[in-house]
Amino acid sequence: LAVVKAGGAYVPIDPRYPTSRIAFMLEDAAPEVVLATVETAERVPAGNGLRLLVLDEEHTLQLLAQASAVDLTDADRVGPLDAGHPAYVIHTSGSTGVPKGVVVSRGAVEGFLGAVGQRVGLGVGDRLLAVTTVSFDIATLEVFLPLACGAGVVVASDAEVADPVALSGLVRRWRVSVMQATPTLWQAIASQAPEMLHALRVLAGGEALPGQLARLMTDLGSKVVNLYGPTECTIWSTTANLDPGDRGAPPLGRPLSNTSVHVLDGGLGLVPPGVVGELYVAGAGLARGYAGRAGLTAERFVACPFAEPGARMYRTGDLVRWDAQGRLEFVGRVDDQVKVRGFRIELGEVEAALASHPRVARAAVVVREDRPGDRRLTGYVVSTAGSRPVATELREFLTNALPEHMVPTAVVVLEHLPLTANGKLDRKALPAPDYTPAPGRAPATPTEQLLCGLFAQVLGLPNVPADADFFALGGHSLLAMRLMGRLRAEAGARLGMQALFHAPSPARLARLLDDGESSHDFDAVLAIRSEPDTPKLFCVHPASGIGWAYQALAGHAVGRFSLYALQARGLDVSREAAASIEEMADDYVTEMRSIQPSGPYHLLGWSFGGLVAHAMAARLEAMGERVDRLFLLDAYPIERQSTEPPWCPSRREVVEDLLRVARNQYAPVADDELWRPPPFETEVSEEHVDGIYRAYQTNLDMMTRHTPPVLKGDVIVVRAAIPESDARTGAPLDWRPYVEGDIRVVEIDCTHSEMLDTVAANEIGTVVAGYIGAREA
Repeated sequence: LAVVKAGGAYVPIDPRYPTSRIAFMLEDAAPEVVLATVETAERVPAGNGLRLLVLDEEHTLQLLAQASAVDLTDADRVGPLDAGHPAYVIHTSGSTGVPKGVVVSRGAVEGFLGAVGQRVGLGVGDRLLAVTTVSFDIATLEVFLPLACGAGVVVASDAEVADPVALSGLVRRWRVSVMQATPTLWQAIASQAPEMLHALRVLAGGEALPGQLARLMTDLGSKVVNLYGPTECTIWSTTANLDPGDRGAPPLGRPLSNTSVHVLDGGLGLVPPGVVGELYVAGAGLARGYAGRAGLTAERFVACPFAEPGARMYRTGDLVRWDAQGRLEFVGRVDDQVKVRGFRIELGEVEAALASHPRVARAAVVVREDRPGDRRLTGYVVSTAGSRPVATELREFLTNALPEHMVPTAVVVLEHLPLTANGKLDRKALPAPDYTPAPGRAPATPTEQLLCGLFAQVLGLPNVPADADFFALGGHSLLAMRLMGRLRAEAGARLGMQALFHAPSPARLARLLDDGESSHDFDAVLAIRSEPDTPKLFCVHPASGIGWAYQALAGHAVGRFSLYALQARGLDVSREAAASIEEMADDYVTEMRSIQPSGPYHLLGWSFGGLVAHAMAARLEAMGERVDRLFLLDAYPIERQSTEPPWCPSRREVVEDLLRVARNQYAPVADDELWRPPPFETEVSEEHVDGIYRAYQTNLDMMTRHTPPVLKGDVIVVRAAIPESDARTGAPLDWRPYVEGDIRVVEIDCTHSEMLDTVAANEIGTVVAGYIGAREA
């Protein structure tokens, strides 16, 4: 307060920070003077030439006693006050690990206090309990807003903030009417001192507010206000007064009077209500930028096309949407998207699903890499009072709520979530899960003994019981491939990977082997995911002839549709390959009808497979069958007059492509790393390479000779938005001569070859599930 009244800017530093961080912040800010107490002065690095003023030293106290208590004027200051001058610099974490200083102006702070004061309704007679460390920007509200509104401030000590019962005593003793805190602290209070919440105005912000917690606080008699805003936009930008009858995630609400917000797509175009976009904040509350980092400032603070020339808006990185009431809803973080085994996952979405379990009070989800190269999604929960959910129960709950690839490999139940000094979740302090299997039945047969040993080797465990579930022990699809490879090497068994999904324990897998059942990853039909009582989606292979790539869609199939891949009969060099796309289409329709005798049918094809799927749809129409959905993934008719010879890969490229497809949705690495087949040598034989090489040659030749038939129905063209320099390209309307129905276009931000091994697979899975679900409904 004294620094601001003097016309200066302050840089708050928590003395509990590591010495190296304190040193960096002081060097980065280059302050004129460092204010400390006798207790904290020792935390100031020595020998850096900084002026240190120790406020409770005898000499300083004497000087302060001589100072006038009259308010300062511009004549007392170095220069007159200006709204554009900085008021404070808050250091926030940077994505590179280097903190960045956010410079906030006096005018932004003053405008914020006026706007939020109107929204919160703080006034004379109110008392606000301040619990936030001053190094967190939301403490600015706690210090300045009550004073600006004529209210009082009660400051809690660190020890009191750590003790909800002590906080409850402060609220009662000082008749506190308002308190601001993070949801993490509010959860602790609701669990340990619920009486404190009666008739208290709750300001919740700093992280997403769980719906269950919001409802609990309103049920306990609190008036809850959900607050949202980045540091770069001066503390809070939107507020929502929560209704006790609200269900679901609390909305972010509407912008303050000094703020405007825009929900935009990737091209900075406004998106309609209900559609997810990135949130941009504009208005008088924007910070000046990042201290000494002009490039980063220009990247995050961009020109605002919705205001006068020169106006700026801040790119928050938050994904939101407008609801039907004109309120913002939080969806997740752009940079909270993680990639696990090739799938892009919003951690916030998984956390929300986990927190929706009736016996979960708080939830967090992270990606761990406790073994090099083995990235696993891991969930952490705090149970509601009086309950103790079991991890397996929570995973089963998530299996019914999320695509398979979004279900954490492990869920850990904790007494409490670890917090940082700012009261936010300390993700780095979350413990590693224990995958040690519970005691179980010992192997009873030689086959079970073999499989228990292979399970243990692949999972990195000392032993595995015969009835243990491969996936409950931390297994995933990449490890499943390794297990099947070692099983082939050890026992000559030719079980396909999908067998493990249906029989995930050594005992059940042993029964398949002992009964003589086997499947082949190169069979004509690959059953990737079988879901009872759901529509079936048949996917036609690309030019390689193999359909493995469609495993990337399996996570979206759970509970929605069954997923099959049609593979070229020419992969088996002993069988004659189809002579034309028409012959191939007839062949695949026969295979498909052996599984699903009648329509309606759902077809999908990527690249070359799109031409075959289109021909299959036309063939089914001619037979009087109904085709509900035909998805063409960046597939276009070929200009027959082209004299350019079709591209065909070399044998080396065939193997690289096969291995890449086999693991693309798991842990992609550089191509030169892929050309080391030892972990896969039992999965790819010379015979397979010969078959795929022949399939490429045959299919690409057929493609150049093919004239598509005319389809009466509709098609959905999923187009790769990023051109690929070495690939032929087409346009969705190239299909118009061959499609009488509607041509719907969905653009995905990827190249042609990335369609099923990047974020595209996740987006395409969402599109496919949505269209099939809409038709079924």
